[in-house]
Amino acid sequence: MGLFVALLKGINVGGKKRLPMAKLRAAAEAAGLSEAETYLASGNLIFEADGAAEDLATSLRAAVIAAGGPDVAVFVLPATLVRRAESACPFNADDPRHIHAALAAGDLLPDADVIARLKRPDEALLPDGALAWLHTPSGAAGSKLLAGLDRALGRDVTARNLRTIRALVQMLDGRDAT
Repeated sequence: MGLFVALLKGINVGGKKRLPMAKLRAAAEAAGLSEAETYLASGNLIFEADGAAEDLATSLRAAVIAAGGPDVAVFVLPATLVRRAESACPFNADDPRHIHAALAAGDLLPDADVIARLKRPDEALLPDGALAWLHTPSGAAGSKLLAGLDRALGRDVTARNLRTIRALVQMLDGRDAT
């Protein structure tokens, strides 16, 4: 069995697209995912399963909808990608809330024109394969680049701040220790 992280896009953000984490864990079980564990109330799930990430994402999305949850993008990523997001972060993490990892199911297709239009002078975006790091030293609130990451990176992505990425890696490491 492989170890995976599922990130549901836009869950419980700003009071929209509500999904209790107990319902997410139940949907994961219904989709045949093992040892499902959530972090925070924003659609972060660690689980074990056999199969391809894309197939697991499709199954989990269908199970969430069947359980009465919202129809949102579900990203199922190998644990190795989430670990790389933490270990290869190119920014000084003085405030991990201002550093975001944008993750996708495939390689990103950055659009330099869109990035230039959206980014603040103090922001930096560094794409690398299926992962991009965004630094918003002025804060994430009001960042047009953070809000427009899908357009800037050429595909559907979901972002988590470095604090959340670190917590997910700690959970993954706890699985490795057992």
